[in-house]
Amino acid sequence: MSNTIALTSVEYLKKSYIGGQWVEGQSGRVFQDTDPYDGSILAEILLANQTQIKQAFDVAKSAQKKWAKTTPDERREVLTKARNYLQDHKDEIVQLIIRETGGTVLKAEVEFAFGIRDINESLKMVDEVYKPKEYSSDTPNKVSRVYRLPLGVITSVTPFNFPFNMGTRTIFPAIALGNSVVHKPSIQTGMIGGQIFAKAFEVAGLPAGVFNSILIDSKEGADEFFTNPNTSFVSFTGSTAVGQHIEKVTAGEFIPKALELGGNNPLVILGDANLDYAVDVAIFGKFLHNGQICAITNRILIHDDL
Repeated sequence: MSNTIALTSVEYLKKSYIGGQWVEGQSGRVFQDTDPYDGSILAEILLANQTQIKQAFDVAKSAQKKWAKTTPDERREVLTKARNYLQDHKDEIVQLIIRETGGTVLKAEVEFAFGIRDINESLKMVDEVYKPKEYSSDTPNKVSRVYRLPLGVITSVTPFNFPFNMGTRTIFPAIALGNSVVHKPSIQTGMIGGQIFAKAFEVAGLPAGVFNSILIDSKEGADEFFTNPNTSFVSFTGSTAVGQHIEKVTAGEFIPKALELGGNNPLVILGDANLDYAVDVAIFGKFLHNGQICAITNRILIHDDL
C-alpha cells in the first residue's frame, strides 16, 4: 500500500451512503475537510440535508426486518469480510486517520488496532440474539425463558477525536446483533469516521440499507437523528452540552440511550513513586493527541512528600 493518500482514492468517501448508494448531499452547502496539522484540503464535501436523513431511517427500518432474520453464520461472514477489507487497507487507513485528525503515527496505529479489536469482539456477539436463556420458576413444571432480540434501527453519533475507533465500537456490535444503523460521524473526520465503514460493508456484501452513514453538520436537521420515529436506540459520544440537548429533544419519548459525555480522570502519584517515571506518565496522560481524549488526565494528585 502507498504511504500517502491520493485524493482520487477517497473520492467515494466524500459522499453520504444511504440505502446502499453513494449520494451527493443536497443541502447546497459545502464543507472543506482539512488536515488540522497543515491546513491542506483533503476533500470538499457536499453536505446532506434533513430529507436525506429521514430517507436513511426509512430504508434502515425496512432493511433491518430482513437482516434480523439472517443466521449467525451469515452475519459473521459479512462482518469478517468487512474487517478483512479494513485490515487489507491498513496503511491507507492509518494515513487517513493521521491526516483527517491531525494526529501522530502512534495515535493512528493505536486507534486502528483498537478498532480491529472491537470488530473481533463483535464477531463473538452474532450468537447472542434469539438464543433463549432459561430460568427456574416458582411454578411447578414451569420454566421462564428470556429471548434477546434485535432492537431495530440504531442511531450512532461519533466525535472527531478517535473517529475510527469510536465508529467500530458502536456500528459493528449493532449489526452483529441483527440491527441496522444510521450513522453520523463528525463532519471534521467524516471519511475515516464513517465512510470507510460504508465502503467496507459495500465490499463485504452487507444488504443495502443495513448501514447508512450521512455527512452532515449540526446546522442541517441534526436533531432528526435523535427524534426520528424509526430510531430504537441512540448511541452518542461527545460533549456534555450536546448530551443535555439530546435529553431535551427526546424528553418523553422513552428512547433508550447510551451517552458518553467525557471523562473525569485523576492521576494519583503516591509518595513512593519513581518521580521521573511519574513525570513521563503525567505528560503522556495529559497531552496525548493534544489532550483531545475523554480519558485524558484532567488533574494530578501528588503526595506531599513529592
